[in-house]
Amino acid sequence: MWVPKLCCGSYEIQETRVLVSCSELSPSTIGPLQVNRQQFPPETKNSMGVETYDGDLFPLQYLLPASCRLGASMYKFDSVRLSTTTDNPLAATAVAALRQVAIQLELPLEKIQKFGLEVEKRMLPISYHNRVHVVDVLQLMYLQTAPGGPIHDICRDPVVKLSAVLAAVVHDLAHPGYNNAFLVDADHEIAKKFGKNSTSETMHVALFKKLISNPELNFLETLGSESRARVLFYVEQIVLATDMSKHMEYINSPLPVNKEECILFKLAFAMKVADMSHNIRSFQMHNKFVDMLKEEFYEQGDKERELQMQITTGMDRDEAYADIGEFQVRFLSIFIGPLLERWHAHSQGSPLVKEMQQCLLRNMSMWSMLSVRNIRPLQNKKAFAEAAQRNPLNTGHLDARMPRRSTQCFARGYGMDTGKEEIARAVDIFRKGFASTSERKSIDRTRLTVPHGTWG
Repeated sequence: MWVPKLCCGSYEIQETRVLVSCSELSPSTIGPLQVNRQQFPPETKNSMGVETYDGDLFPLQYLLPASCRLGASMYKFDSVRLSTTTDNPLAATAVAALRQVAIQLELPLEKIQKFGLEVEKRMLPISYHNRVHVVDVLQLMYLQTAPGGPIHDICRDPVVKLSAVLAAVVHDLAHPGYNNAFLVDADHEIAKKFGKNSTSETMHVALFKKLISNPELNFLETLGSESRARVLFYVEQIVLATDMSKHMEYINSPLPVNKEECILFKLAFAMKVADMSHNIRSFQMHNKFVDMLKEEFYEQGDKERELQMQITTGMDRDEAYADIGEFQVRFLSIFIGPLLERWHAHSQGSPLVKEMQQCLLRNMSMWSMLSVRNIRPLQNKKAFAEAAQRNPLNTGHLDARMPRRSTQCFARGYGMDTGKEEIARAVDIFRKGFASTSERKSIDRTRLTVPHGTWG
C-alpha cells in the first residue's frame, strides 16, 4: 500500500522568498495556531459524545482515529466515521490540508480556520453532496499533491498547491442536491441567477468569491496581487471543470503543450478524479456512498414528480431497476476506468494513480460477484397502478417487468452529456485494464446493495 510522505519540499516564490527544507509533517514542524483562550473555550464533548474543539482545529489530526486523518492511505480513509467523531469534519480537514502551504506563503492561519468553518456551515444536510462528500474529495485531492501523487511536481509551486486544495474545499459549496438539468428545466432560482451553463458550478465559484471577499475570512489578503489573482483564477477554473457534462471531454483530451495550460489541465483533471473519490475507496466506504447518491437521486425524482416533470431515468423510486451490482460494473468500467487510464498516462505512472486503478478493479470485482442479473418486477398489479397514478407522465416506464436502464440514459441523469460513440470509445480505452480481473460470478440476492459493515 502506497502511503505518501508528507513533506514541505523546497520552494522559492517571487514575492515572499520563502525557502523551506524537507521535513515530515509533525507538531514540531507545523506548530498549532496561537489563539486567545478567552475567545476560544477548551475542547469539550457535546451531548452525543462528539468532540467539539473551539481552539485550533489542527491538533485534532493527532487525536483522531488513524482512518480519519488527512494522511491516511486512500484505501483506509473513512470520511463517514470522521463525520461522527468531530463536529467540524470539513473545517478540521481543510485546516490540516492548508496548514503546510499556508505557513510557506505566510497566510493568516486563524482566517483559514474561520473560512473553513464558514464553508462547512453553508453545506446543506442533503444525502450525497454534503460535507462528508467534500471531506472525502478533499483528502484525495491532498494526497494527489503529496510526493508520489500525480500533481506533486506542479504543486512544488505553493500557489498551485494552495489552489488545488482550496478548490477541493469549495467545489460543492452550498450544493442544492439537484443536477444542473433539473435546475434549468424547473426554472429554479439558482438557474435564473447563475445561468444555464454549469449552473451549480458557477454558483459554487460565486459563493467562494463572496466568502473570500469578507475581510474576516480573506486569508489571501497577504498574498501579492499577482499570486492572489492566480489563486482565484485557478480555483474558478478547477471548480467549473467539475461539471459532469465535461467528463468525456477530459477523457478524450491530450495534455496541452503550453506550460500554463498544462498546469491548469492537470489541476482540473485531479479535481475530476477526486470528485469521484468514493469509487476508489474500500468497498465498504464505496457502498455507503452509492447508497447516499442513490437516495439523493430519488429525492430529485420525488421533486420532479411533485412538479409534474418527466422523472429523470434512474431517479424514480417506483421504477424496477436493473440490479445495482450489474449497473455499477458498467458505470465504473465506462466512466471511471477510462478516467483513471488517462490520468495514469498523464501523470507518467504515479504510484497513487496505480493504486486508484487497483482499488477500482477490486470494487468492480466485488460488484460483479454481487450481481443479481434478474430484474425485479413490481410486487403486484396494485403497486403498479398506484405508481402510475402518482406519476402519469412516466407511465411508459412503469411495466411489470422493466428493461434494464441504459448506461447512456443514466449518464445523462448524472449530468454527463454522452453519446453512444463516446461510450464505445471509453470502453475501448478501459477494456484491457479490466480484462485481467477474475471471471464474473453471480450471487442470488434480492437486495440492491450490500449490508453496511459486512465488508471491510
